Amino acid sequence: MTTLPLGNLLGEATAESDEQMLKDAFYESRSYHELVLGSDYRFVVGRRGSGKSALFQKVAAAVGKQPGAVVLGEHPTEEKALAFQHEVEKIAKTYTDVRHITRLTWRTQILTSGLEVILESYKADRIEDLSFLREFREKHRALFVHTGMARSLAALRLVVAANPGISAIEFPERIAEHFELGRLQNEVSAALQVIKKKIVFFL
Repeated sequence: MTTLPLGNLLGEATAESDEQMLKDAFYESRSYHELVLGSDYRFVVGRRGSGKSALFQKVAAAVGKQPGAVVLGEHPTEEKALAFQHEVEKIAKTYTDVRHITRLTWRTQILTSGLEVILESYKADRIEDLSFLREFREKHRALFVHTGMARSLAALRLVVAANPGISAIEFPERIAEHFELGRLQNEVSAALQVIKKKIVFFL
């Protein structure tokens, strides 16, 4: 008689690691479809082990199949998250100030990630103000050597270095000015329409 190995009858320790189980057993609920098809900000909150990572994996895969979609994900390491928190706390003490600074550094991270997608596109030469995007990348080369939260952290440190002794109240304005976030957002948005791409960011 031939005995076949049973393997792990209960599957992997985490659902997102068990691709076959995730493929066979995942239920595409109404909430799942809202996440896949929605265009606004959505937050998924749950206890550890409740399926957030598995849901993220399935939603990211589905969104990635949509025409023109570029999926960017962020899984910050603990050390980068702690370093970011430490740097922010040197500047700001209140929740409101921390929130404003954090949002602008994330905005910098997301927009510059979009800029990279644009410049790598074979349709980039069709963009009207391509020179601004290229010059921005050259001007902020120190930012582009990093990815993910490390880029947010670099953005924070660059603005601190350029504005010693700056207060928490002034800091958000300095970030926006340093990286020309208003114009950068407009140029990235316009360029994405030209190359027929959309950026979907998962955090």
